Amino acid sequence: MVWACFIGDKLGPIVFVDSSATKEVYMSMLSDNLLLFIDALGVDGQTNVVFQQDNARPHSASATTKWLQEEAKNVGF
Repeated sequence: MVWACFIGDKLGPIVFVDSSATKEVYMSMLSDNLLLFIDALGVDGQTNVVFQQDNARPHSASATTKWLQEEAKNVGF
């Protein structure tokens, strides 16, 4: 699996995942990569970040949704 993110002209990390895309793997990957990217955006003055994803099972799992809601409170996306 390959995961990447961007906002405007700022490219975030590109991540290659060698294992199956389970909700645990996905949340770990987001924790290790997305949160750091959002922090870096904040340092650059970027606010009001919108995180968008499709309805793949790891994305829409209740554990993932709960984790994203909690992290959104912590980092402000």
